[in-house]
Parts: sequence; structure tokens; C-alpha cells
Amino acid sequence: MPFGGRPSDACEPCRKGRLRCDRIRPSCTQCLRKSKICFGYRNIPLLLFKDESDTTARKVQWERNGVLYPSFPPDQRPEHELLPVTNFNTLDITSSPPCSLAPSYEDLAVGYFMSRYIPGSPFEYLPEIYNTAASNAQDAVSSTVLAASFASLSLHVNSSKLMKSARIHYSKALAQTNAALASSNMAVLDNSLLSVLLLGFYEAIAFSSRPSPASWTTHTLGAVQLIRLRGTKQLGTNLGKRLFLQTCNNIRSSCVQRGVAVPDEFLQLYEQAKPFLGPSTPNIRLGPLIDKIADLKARIRQVLPVQSLPGIIHEALQLEEEARMLEDMLPDSWRYQITPPHMTPPCAYQGHAHKYPYHHISRHWNILRIIRLFLNEVVWHVADFVAGARKQDTPEILQHCQDLDTADLQAAADTNRTQLVTDILASAPQFLDENGTTFVPAARFLLWPLTVVAEIAQTPKPARRYAIWCLYEIAKQARIPQALQAARAVESGASTDWMEHLPPVSDPYEPILIPYIGDCEYDGLDFAGYPSRRGWDIDRLLIGDFQETPTANAAAFLQTWLFFGLMHEIFAVKIRSADFIRIGVSGKKWITTKKLPDYLQAFRRQIEHDKEVPNSAKITQSRNDKIYECFNLSCAVWQSFEKLEATYSVRNPISREVGLGIQILATTLQVGATEICGAVYRQTPWKMVQSWKIVRNIFLQTRMVNQGWCPSVVEQIQSSYNVLGQYYASLLGPPKRPLDHTNCNRDNRECVAKTMVSDGYIVKHESEGCQCMVLQVDALKLVATIKNGDIPLLHLDQDKASPTLKIIASKSEPGLEYTAISHVWIDGWGNPTENSLPLCRIQKLVRLISATYSMPDFDVRIGKGKWQRLSLPRHDHRVLFWMDTLCVPRSPVDIHKKAINQMRDIYANSERVLVLDAELMASPADCSYEEINMRILCSTWIRRFWTIQEAVLAKRLIFQFAEKPRMVMTGSILWHARQKDLKVHYYNSIGWDCSLFFDTYDHNKGFDQIPLIWQIFLPHRSVTFATDEPICAAILMGFNLDQIMRDEPTGEGEDVENEIMVHRMSKFWSMHKHHVPVAVLFVQGPRLKKRGYNWAPLYLRMCTRAGPNIHRTASTSTHGGLSVNFPAYSAFSLSAPQNPIPSVISCILGGQIYFIENQKDIINPSWDDLDLHNRDLAVILEIETLQLHNGQWSFEGSRAALVSISQKLEDTIVAEYLRVVTVVKQDSINHKLRRRMHLDFYDVCNQYGSLARVGTNTLVTSDPSLIKRMLGYTRKENPDLEETIDRNVAALIQLIATKYLSIPSSFKPFDFGRKAQYFTLDVISSVAFGEAFGDLVTDSDVHKYIDQAEKMMPGVMIVAIFPWLTWFLQSRIMKSLLPSATDKIGFGKVIGIAKTVVATRFEPDAKPRMDMLGSFIRHGLIQAEAESETLVQILGGSDTTATAIRSTILHILTAPRVHQTLLHEITHPPVPLSTPIRDSEARCLPYLQAVIKEGLRIFPPVGGLMAKEVPAEGDTYHGLYLPPRTKIGWCGWGVCRDESIFGKDSGIFRPERWLEGSTEEGLVRCSSSGFLIKYRDW
Repeated sequence: MPFGGRPSDACEPCRKGRLRCDRIRPSCTQCLRKSKICFGYRNIPLLLFKDESDTTARKVQWERNGVLYPSFPPDQRPEHELLPVTNFNTLDITSSPPCSLAPSYEDLAVGYFMSRYIPGSPFEYLPEIYNTAASNAQDAVSSTVLAASFASLSLHVNSSKLMKSARIHYSKALAQTNAALASSNMAVLDNSLLSVLLLGFYEAIAFSSRPSPASWTTHTLGAVQLIRLRGTKQLGTNLGKRLFLQTCNNIRSSCVQRGVAVPDEFLQLYEQAKPFLGPSTPNIRLGPLIDKIADLKARIRQVLPVQSLPGIIHEALQLEEEARMLEDMLPDSWRYQITPPHMTPPCAYQGHAHKYPYHHISRHWNILRIIRLFLNEVVWHVADFVAGARKQDTPEILQHCQDLDTADLQAAADTNRTQLVTDILASAPQFLDENGTTFVPAARFLLWPLTVVAEIAQTPKPARRYAIWCLYEIAKQARIPQALQAARAVESGASTDWMEHLPPVSDPYEPILIPYIGDCEYDGLDFAGYPSRRGWDIDRLLIGDFQETPTANAAAFLQTWLFFGLMHEIFAVKIRSADFIRIGVSGKKWITTKKLPDYLQAFRRQIEHDKEVPNSAKITQSRNDKIYECFNLSCAVWQSFEKLEATYSVRNPISREVGLGIQILATTLQVGATEICGAVYRQTPWKMVQSWKIVRNIFLQTRMVNQGWCPSVVEQIQSSYNVLGQYYASLLGPPKRPLDHTNCNRDNRECVAKTMVSDGYIVKHESEGCQCMVLQVDALKLVATIKNGDIPLLHLDQDKASPTLKIIASKSEPGLEYTAISHVWIDGWGNPTENSLPLCRIQKLVRLISATYSMPDFDVRIGKGKWQRLSLPRHDHRVLFWMDTLCVPRSPVDIHKKAINQMRDIYANSERVLVLDAELMASPADCSYEEINMRILCSTWIRRFWTIQEAVLAKRLIFQFAEKPRMVMTGSILWHARQKDLKVHYYNSIGWDCSLFFDTYDHNKGFDQIPLIWQIFLPHRSVTFATDEPICAAILMGFNLDQIMRDEPTGEGEDVENEIMVHRMSKFWSMHKHHVPVAVLFVQGPRLKKRGYNWAPLYLRMCTRAGPNIHRTASTSTHGGLSVNFPAYSAFSLSAPQNPIPSVISCILGGQIYFIENQKDIINPSWDDLDLHNRDLAVILEIETLQLHNGQWSFEGSRAALVSISQKLEDTIVAEYLRVVTVVKQDSINHKLRRRMHLDFYDVCNQYGSLARVGTNTLVTSDPSLIKRMLGYTRKENPDLEETIDRNVAALIQLIATKYLSIPSSFKPFDFGRKAQYFTLDVISSVAFGEAFGDLVTDSDVHKYIDQAEKMMPGVMIVAIFPWLTWFLQSRIMKSLLPSATDKIGFGKVIGIAKTVVATRFEPDAKPRMDMLGSFIRHGLIQAEAESETLVQILGGSDTTATAIRSTILHILTAPRVHQTLLHEITHPPVPLSTPIRDSEARCLPYLQAVIKEGLRIFPPVGGLMAKEVPAEGDTYHGLYLPPRTKIGWCGWGVCRDESIFGKDSGIFRPERWLEGSTEEGLVRCSSSGFLIKYRDW
């Protein structure tokens, strides 16, 4: 913020009139003499510096991107987008801008915050305080100001990086504030209270939704305790008084908004402080009135007796009169001025506008108006209730209210309401900028008044529409997200979300409302044909071609089709749009699913009816086929539009909200329809259609991360639940305790921000500033109890003056009942140094345990469908408990290990296990079982490996929530509610997906529990110390921990930790004996470096990705290694290679040649370290089925374990594990070398179907619908492309005319095949480099490129199949043999040209050009990437294009009928033709277009696999799940000769097929499937 000069401190009228102001307060003499309203004086410190936020942002953006901010005007933004999308995220906010004189981004943020948010706010004193605090980096005030500053600026420029920086400072500020509050000396300082208030201010800026009731309660009680701790000393300074009053206002406001009474403790504190507050000011006078309003509001929310109604009216009228008096008592300097009509801003409500001296004065007036509105509403509703009772002649009401004149009361309330609403709306122009057109950030003061106005049912419709319009404009112009949430909630007519068909969340966090944008009713005909009936070409839509219509029209059509049309196709009934539309108060339409269950019930009844009619089997099959196709088609279309921007750089016309609505509806329908048909027919014909159920929603994923969720938790949710569960989890809101997730990512197994470390661990007290004593367990007695084999139980003895923790041995008294505690150490319940906790924490623990004794217990099953309540009366008044923090000694080591060894018995024998998790303890308890379970599944507790064994061993598992504990086990009240609800709401997949699975564990099953542990309990769970992992797993398996921890290495350091890990894991695996799952041989990750255990995974978490062989077992062997005895996994002899290379070796398996390569993503030693020459090798295949061919067993490829045979028995081998490998049959290479791979792939697809395996991790497909998802079309970004081609066409014609025209006396042969290559090379080099190679001009292969390409192409194709060969080609020896940029001919020459041309484009003064290379540069490619991509275009484009031209000409020349028909069309064109012909003219020649398409079809120019990898989230194909990183190639001949599309004559060159209407739809579908132009989509 640059210095703006000394501003004038005169009042506004004197400054404008250039008069001498005497600066007398409250009003100057000049204004009094001229009878002008003086608004007082400006805050000079705030004006010393000029706010250059916008200017600097524009400069930075111009320097970085060459454009000015904003990138497009607000009116061009889509409706659903709140803020403009800029490139501000590219800024490096950790450093200053390049110019040393420019302000840092920190200064920029603080300047913007101080100039835009502080004036008119309660923090007007902040600039002076911040100047002092900013010098101390450890001061909490400095950190909170920076957090709020970065948050405010991030909203202004829509930068996620700035918001990320804000969260970092927020986390730092929280830690600093908590540290200050923990100190009795620092807690009473002004800066500590100020930091608390600023943290609340930050949350108001950064968090887009209102806090939960539990959060509000915590804030209020915390603030009360803090001002109580500060005492009356805080009122000794002006700043102290302001902070006290500001805190009081916050407490009162929160109570009024929540409808609860102000705490008595606060009222007592306020009465004690009154003598110190000085003269009565408007704010001080307002406080007691707010206290009364909060009390009245709290009482009204309860059920009131009828006799109290007259008293309520009387009290409301008295308080209304009191509020009027407060308005009259306001000083003249607080009065507002009514703006004359001719000066009213155009956006004012019905020409009403008020001018206030300052924003905070406007806020004060509006608070009084809100109070009066509330009181008048109370009077109106009570009077209306009494009037209704009179009409119904209700005597019990009339006898108490007969004296009330309800008509007069309602009339007076109506009059007051109209005036108050008008006055509130007239204050809106106060918050416009100087031009009177744009709301400023101070407009946040309007959110509460405008929301109140809009929510009152009796508000006139014009006033309500204006209030909602203001909220939208404030959100858009002032960058205040809360305004958008408020506007949408009010406008939709409901504050909850739109998914009424699913259980609601008790306090939804930022629910997403789905707008209805449809333009007509669905026509009720078949689903697939709807686009054509509406005049849309769906294939053009899928590539971003909206056919010259607005995108809004496309979006409306798509919602009608994919939302309403989908329901029609599934239910087979006419869908009334009105059943799924809610009209908001402003007239805007929103989607609702309230009646969706009715349609599902009708569908169920229809299914029941169909079962009884004749030909039911045929009807069922027809319906199932239709539903199957509908789900697949709708999902494919939806996914194509989701990838539209990434693939074609075209914005998806479907907004994120509308897209989410479609996905949620489709998933619900799929779940519901599956359950309905399964319940009736015991079959689910489309159960393999996982399309909608597994699709992730990137919008939800990004939204949750931006809200403050840990990316690893979001990844867990996205990978575990369908979109219903993903959305439901997002409604729970991010953790109440915000953390810095900068170092977290989706691949983490745990939240890095929540990792507990011993160094710096803080043992927390129950409340900030608590200084209670710390209770320590008697260490000697604790050790002695454990040494004797007893469980140490604790009891808090408070009978004496000094509380103590008593140890009671479990065997000392028979039948002792105790509670075991399961907790998360990061929540402050741990102590890494000693067995002690603060007294306040132990007292709370005892209270929580005591509360579980009065819980309704759970049922036990006594028969089929019969349950009986299990009652366990307590006979012991003592509260006994066990907690690892207090009961597991740190030393001596042998006792510590013995205590760990007891844990299985401790949790199994406890009467109950009480779970303490900070997030759960701040969450409501009275909600649905879905919400309870989902909160547990999203908690920190569930992600710890230690807590799993504590849960599954519990007799009664109890979770502590905010109000009370809840039990979730089988037989509990929640469980019964869930079972009952799922019978009715069968479409509620959340109820199934959020199961906890704890009850499925049975410790008696032993090794049969391995699949449950590996696949259910292990994923997404972690331990702080890796050495704990085998301990936790051993407890679950029922192993003896003493054997695992016996004789392990001692000492400290990383090497010792690694040795302990290897020792424990080897013991753990050895205890499996004959039950080692064979799947461990094929999992990814490091192995144990210990003789005999090279096969064993080092970490158990590796086993979460175990394959299908988890149920097959192997045995550990005393000879060393692993004993494998599986006939289905035959071991083949392997000849040791003579010259092994680091990436591939060859072998003979069953008399056939196979190649063995390293398995990707698996840590393996090099081949040389294995000494393969001196080993008897074998492979154990992961596949189960082998093929018998010519009397020999064989397979195409498989993942396998390479082993070294140490002993051979009759039907068993004993072998040492070496590594995981991939085994591939040699035939794949032969296909390449024989140059008939395209025909082999064609034969494979014909024999095995449209999707077939041709390698271990490689598939080939001939299905156009699947290829469409893999491939796509890229838009043209070179406006001169056609002119470039025309120039080279002219050069080709010139070459023919001057050199190859034959005459009768001279025959000149013309090699068109070679000249076609010259032509394509010149065209593509012109497009790529801006200059042709010159092959056509010189009639030669100028750079010998074609000659070298023909020789090297077979090798290139082999590398394409075996990418690991690139390692060998990049070796030092091979690099010297490969082409280089210094070569004079061939590939090397082209490389040199590419480097030279690209280098000139990256020079500082280079001008951008509209060609292919320019497109690469515009899309952000660096110089090296541009060189590589340019070469790819030359290498990949020239040969294939030449092949297409040559094959098409060949087929034309060998088909005289086609030749004659084409010549006739060209010589008799429907439009005049240019020379050369233009593309637009050629498109008017239908037969020419058919010939081109047929030429490309009959001989596809690309015959290779051209495989793409399945995305990281996986995919589906006709219900078949495609795992991540699976390679899928296309079979060009299979696609282009598909008889189901092209007819029985698909092997014949016949262009007419493209002009025949009967097959037009199939041909168009195939023509857009990627065989014309290939481009990456996956």
C-alpha cells in the first residue's frame, strides 16, 4: 500500500465546499451554521495509505499472462459461478513479485483487508494495534490478521492458492492463540482476546456456511469463560472496554440467532462490569434489550401454555416500544438522511434510499429494525392463532384470549412490518461504491437483515425479490460466499438440500441446490431417440459442437433428457415435471426429489403385476434389456460431457450442480431398481452395470478439499462410496478443528497434519486456561500389577481433599465391571512421557463413563426375528476404567511389552468400550443412523489401526457425541432403526454403504478372518510407528504377542527401528504356518530382507491390494523360503539367460518362448543381484486357467512370482522367492515382425468378443462406444490450415504438370505412392514448422527421412508393445547409435530442424503464430515439450496420412463404378468449385464425402494397438470393471468391418453405404468413434 499523502481531517461537507472546518465534535460549526447534517470525521490512520489491490492484481496478471484482470466481465459468467476464474493461482505467494519496489503479496493482502473490511467494522482500532503486532511473528494477532487478509483477498481474486495461504496462517494463529490461552498470564492480555475475536472474523470471511449449533455453543461458552478470566482489570483501558463490549455483542448475537437465552453467567459478568463501562452509548443501551429478545425467542421455541398467549403479546408490545425509544434516543450524529428521489441510485428499492454517516451506524439501525420485525411477527402470529381459534370456536383458547383485538393487532403489525422492511431495504444503497453500482465488502452487514426480510412469510413479494437480488449481487460483487448460500436457501423455499428422498443431515454444511433449467416436458417416448426428436445431433454435442445454439439451450435439453427422460425409461410411466420441481419465493425453479419414493413404489407394484401375467419371462427380459441400455447410455453421455473441457477445450454446458443432480438421481435409480428386481425375482439382471455406482464426482472432490477436508480423507470417501455417499459425507462439513493440509495428498494413508509425534506433544486440559493439578498413576503399583498378570483398573477417588487415581487389580475382586477407553492421541488424551493426565480430563472421563450406565442397552437374539432386551444392573458404585495413557507404563521395556500383550484380553473382557474422538464429540447425537455411521467413518479414530482391534473386540461399542453417547452395534437401538428403514427405503444405498462391519469379526474363526482384515479393516488405516503394524494385526489374528516381540533388537535409531520391523514381521508371517495367502506373492511393495522371508511383504498395508487369490493359501517352510503346493499354479522350468539385461529376460515355458519383464510399480532388485545363472528358476503364475494347445499347456500372459527352486518333491516344489514379474508370450512380437498384427487383433475380436485380452495388462477392443471414451477429436487452432494444404496441393499439381505428363510419344511413369509421402511430409512440416521440407519442389526425399523411416518402423512398433525397451535404448551405448540433432539426414535432421524452429518461437521477441506449434506454446508447453510434440506430429502424421491417401486412391482406381460416379459428381457439382477445391465446397459433394469415409474405413491407416491407460479411478465396460492403469488398444479393422454397423458386405469398398438412410444412424455413431482421427481422452 503506497503512501497516499496526508489526508484532510475535515468533515465531508467542508471538504466538498472547500470550507475551513473547525473540527469541533460531534459536528463542526460551519455545518451547524448552514443547517447541514454533519456526518462526523474520517479515520485518518486508515487513509494514510492508498489501496492499490486492484491495480497491483492487474499488473501482476498482465506480467504473468499478458491479460488484464478480470479476464471476462461479470455478466458473461455462468449463473452457477460465483467469482470470475482468473490465473491468480499461478502466483507464488511465498515470495515477492519480481520487482523489488513492488509490495509483497502479504502487504497487498493486509492492505486490501484494512481498507475494505475494517472501516465501519467493530475492528476500527486494528490498524494501530497491527503495526505493533506485525513486528512479532509469534504474536497471534499478526497471524490472525494475515489469515483474514489472505482470505479476503482470495475471495476478491478467486485464488485457491491465496486461500490455502490463509488456512496456513489460520492454523498457525490457532496454535498461537491456544498457547496464549493455556498460560494464565497471557490469557488475560488484550491481544489474546483480540486474536480470539479475529479468528471468528476470519471464519465469517472464509467459511461459506453458518457454523453448526454445537460450534456456536462452544464459541459462546468459551468467550464467556475468557471474559470471566480477565475480570474487571480488562476494563481499565479504552481498548479493553472495546474488546469487552465487542465480545458481549458477539455472545448476544449468537444467542439471538440460535434462539437460546443468554447464559446467566454472562449476565452476572455484565452487571459487574457496568460501573466500569462509562457513559451510556447506543451500543451499551442496546445490550439489555437483546438479552430480553433472546430470552423471549427461547421461550417461544418451547411449547407454551395457552394461558400465556396474552402475556406474550403484552411482552412483545412492551419490548417493541422499548426498541422505538432506543431509536428516538440515538444522537443526531447517528441519524440517517433520506435521499431525494432524483438522487436515488437506480438499484434502490422502489426509489427508497437512506444515507448513513457510517456503515456501523446503518448496522445499528438495522439491528433495531430486526428486533422490531421479530416482535411484530410474534404479535401477528399469536393474534392469527387466536383468530383461527375463534373461527373454530375453541373454548380452552378463547377463555384466556377473549380480550385480544386480533384484527387491530394484526393490522398494526402489518403496518409496522411494511415500514420496517422498506427501511431495511432502503439501507442497501449505503453499501454501494462511489458510482452507486457495485456492493462493497462492508455489505456483509446486510446479510442478516436481508435474510430476515426474505424469510418472513408476510413480506411483500417485491420486497422479497429485491432482498434476494441484493444477496446475489453482494455475493457476486463483494465476493461474499455466505450471501450466495443465503440467497439460494431463501429462494428455494427451504434451508435444507434438495435430496428429500434420502435421510437428511441434522445440520447440513453448504447443501447444494439443483436449479431446474429445463425448457419443456419430456415427450414420453424412447430414451435413445430423444436427441434426434429435439433436433440435436448427440455426436456433435459430445465433441462440443452446440450447432450454433446457446449453451444454455444445450444444458436445458440435457437436463430434460438425462434427468426426466431417465426416470421415464426406468419407470415406463409418464413423468410429471411438476412432481420434481419446487418453486422458490422469487419464482425461480429448483429440483426436488420428494416424490421419487412414490414413483419407486409404483415401479415395485408394476414389477409384482408383471410377474403374474402371461409371457412374464419375455416381458422381464425386454424390460431388463431396456434398463441395461438406458443406464449405460446415460452414463456414457454424462461422462463424455464431464471430460468435454479436458478433451476438447470446450466448457461443459451442464453446470456442476445440474451434473451432480443427474448423477445422484441415476445412482439412486440404479440402486432402487436393482433392489426392487432382486427382491421380487431373486435376480439382478443388470447387477454388473457398475457405471453410475462407481463414477467419482470431481466437483465434490474439489469442493471438499477447498472446504478444508484432508485430501487423503476425501480420497477414502471417493473410493469407498458412490456419489450418494460422497455427497452425504460432504454435507457433514469439514473437521471442526481446521488444520494445514499442505503436505497431505490423496495418496497418503493418513492425514499428515494429524500425525502424532512425541516431540512437542501437548497434553491438553479440558478448557483453555485451566491450571488444575495433574494426576499421576502410582508407577510402582502399576508395574507390579501388570507383572502379576493382572489388568490395572483405575478409580478416581475424590473423597479426600486431594483427588487420587487408585489402581484396582482385576483379579482382586470377582466380577469387576470396567470400561475400556479407545481414543485418538492427537486429541490431547495421550501422554508420551508419563502415566498422567490433568484432573479436569479425568473428571470428564468419569462423567462420560457414568453417562453410559444409564443408556438403553442392546438386544440379544433369542429366535428367528425375535429379540430380547439385555439388562445388566450395576452392583458397584465405583467407576472403573482402563486407558492406555494411564495403564501402559513406558518402562521397563519388558513390562511395557507385557501390557501391550494384555490389550486383547482387556478390550474383550470389558463391559463396554467408550470411543473418544474430538470430531465426534463435537457432532450431534440425535440424528439418523446414516449420519452417525458416516461421521464415524469420516473420523480420525476410524483411520487408526490401533482402534480397529479395540472396536471388534468390544462387547458394547459406544461412541461419545456432543450431547450423549450412542451405541452402533448389532442389536442396538440404532441398528434396529436401520434394519426397519432399509426395508422401506431400499433405494438408500447410504444405509448399506456406511456399515461399520465391526460385528462381522469373530475371533474364533482365526485364519478365516484374513480377507476381512485385509480388505475391510486395513484400507485407509495407519499407525504412527511402522513397528506397531504387526502388533495390531497380531491382536486381530489372535497371535501371541510375546512370541512376536521376544528377542527383538534393542537400542535407538532408524536402523534399529528397521531391524525391529523385520523381526516382528517375520515372526508375524511365520505364525501363519499353513495359512499364508498366496496373494502375498503378487502384491506391490518392498519385501523382508531376511533369509527365508524374501517372499513376505514388509508392510501389511501392502496386502490391501491383494488379488483374487486371497483365499488360496501357502505354507512357511523350515528349509527357508515358501512352500507352494497348488496344482492350479503350475511352476514352469526356466532356462537361465546367458546375457541378462536389467529389464527383460527370455525363457522357455512348456516348450514355448516367453519374455519376463519387471512388474511396474514394484520395488525389485536388479537382475544382476539375483545371480540367475546359478539358480534353478521357475515362475508361479497368478492366473488359474491354462490353455491346451498342440498337447502343451500355454497362456498369453500373466503376472507371476519368479522363484528359485531349492527342493523338488513329487507334486510340490520348495522355492525361494525372488521377485514379481510379468510373463508375456513371444507371439506378440511375432505379430509385429510379420506385419499382420492388425489382422491378428481382428481375429481375436471376432473369436473372443469386442473386448479381449492380448497381454497381462493389455486389452484390445473393437467396440465403438468404448473407443469413443478412449479417443476423441481435437479442434483446429490454425486458421491458415486450409491455405497451407492448398499451397502443397498446388505444388503437387505443378510437379505432375511439369514432370510427369505423358504424351503419345513419351510415357512417363508416376509413382503416386512415393509422391503421396512427399505431399504429406510437406503439408505436415508446413503446419508444424511453418515451412515445408521441399520434397515436392525437389521431387526427392530431401532429408532421407522416408528411407530411414521404412527401415526403423518395425523396431518402433516393437518398442510400442514393450515400452520397457526404452530403458535399453536410453542407455549410454545405445544413445550413441540413435539419431541426433547433429545428423545431416534422416530422423536426426528432422530433430535438428524441430529444435531450431522451436527455439526461435521461444525467443523473447518472438511473435505468436496461429499454427500447430503456436497452439502448443499457448497451451503452456515448455520448449522441450514443444520439441517433442512437434516431432510426434511429423513421425505419427505423415506416414498414416499418406497411407490413407494411397489406399483410398487404390480402391477408387480398382472400382470403375465408384470412379465413374465420383467423376460425374465432380464434373457436375451442385455448387461452383474453386481450384483447388475448398473444404466447404467439398462438403457439398455427398458422394465425395462418402468415398473419403469409405476409404478410411476399408483400410484404417493406423493398425497398431495405440493403447491408452484406464484412468486412476478405473472405468467400466458393459458392467465389466476395468482396473486402473489397464492398457486398452483399439482394433481398427474390427471397428471398421463390424457387420452389425456396416452390414454383411463390410469387407467390400462400397461408398453408397454412407448415403443409405437405413444404416445412417449406425454409420454416424461409428464415424465419431475415433477411427478417423485419434486423440487422447484417457
